[in-house]
Amino acid sequence: MLAFGRALMSQPRFMLMDEPSMGLAPAVIDKVMASVREIADSGIGVLMVEQTPRQVWALPTTSWSWRAAR
Repeated sequence: MLAFGRALMSQPRFMLMDEPSMGLAPAVIDKVMASVREIADSGIGVLMVEQTPRQVWALPTTSWSWRAAR
């Protein structure tokens, strides 16, 4: 959350997030995803890399998913 605040202080038009929910408790993940939703709703573009796609798919945005080849 602190990183979001620091990034938003510069009034960005776009934010890149690399696994913002990594290592967090489920209740905190919900708060993080709610913050991401608010950021996107404010008109800031968001590109997020996340290993738990369920949370990302719950966001009202366009999302892509792919699996690594083995």
